[in-house]
Amino acid sequence: MRATRLAFRAALALALLVSAPNGARADTKTCIGISEEGQRQRADKKLIAAKDLFDSCSKDACPKIVRDDCVGWVKEVEALLPSVLFVVRDSNDKDLQTASILIDGSSSHIADGTAVPLDPGTHALKVTAGARAQELSLIVLEGEKQRRVIVVLEEPVPAKMPNPGPRTTTPPKRREGVPAVPLVVGGASLVVLGIGVFFQVTAGAENDRANALIPAATTEVTANPSCNVANPDQSRCPYTYSVHSHHDAAKNDQTFGLPMIGLGATGVIASSVFLYLLWPRSAATSVVPSFAPASVGLGSTLGLRAAF
Repeated sequence: MRATRLAFRAALALALLVSAPNGARADTKTCIGISEEGQRQRADKKLIAAKDLFDSCSKDACPKIVRDDCVGWVKEVEALLPSVLFVVRDSNDKDLQTASILIDGSSSHIADGTAVPLDPGTHALKVTAGARAQELSLIVLEGEKQRRVIVVLEEPVPAKMPNPGPRTTTPPKRREGVPAVPLVVGGASLVVLGIGVFFQVTAGAENDRANALIPAATTEVTANPSCNVANPDQSRCPYTYSVHSHHDAAKNDQTFGLPMIGLGATGVIASSVFLYLLWPRSAATSVVPSFAPASVGLGSTLGLRAAF
């Protein structure tokens, strides 16, 4: 609030100085107030406003002691005040003479080749030329002079036509019913295949148990020569007997498992093929036998009628 009152008083004093007749003296206190407000604007990086205030207090209406300081401050601010040269072109690298630049939503400039003074800091720009428009952000550095900013405005993209969506068509007639035989055969084949896989896994487990007991059985046979390796006795040679038992169990499991895997796999493949061939789908060309009277002689003639 205090800064707003000071700015208001400075603007009022500035108006009084501008409207004062030639040769009239301004109040020393007013000139000092303008110079102090210019210093505050300069500290806030509002260099354009500070330059206008220093220009006011450097006029002849102010006392010489104030006027001399303001003249020096004008030069200092002019050295710090950046300026930007906007170049607006189209996608063919041609200058757009009707382009306008809206800076920070308030001040508007025409891209006519002259430099535009800007306060240092970040500025929001909106560049327009007819139907073309582009928004961008620009950071201006203190003391930067006649910085070239090239903006390329592309042709506006034409609006897309609304998608009418897919056309509604009548789906082709499908044969009624789902073939049950391939489904039943396929399901049973999967069960047989699963049982065969189970036997094979069990056979592998039995072989692993037998292999784990082989070192103990070898030691047992070496220590007890009476062990019959081909037909061991369980009471005298338990390890050797266990190895034989696990191997026999594995052979039995494989005897059942391998044929069942083959049978189940064959059934699954066959049922899949028949299911593919018999599954309801679009009606295809079919040949239906028909009988027609013979044109010459007795009897009938067997003919074929194509239905589509």
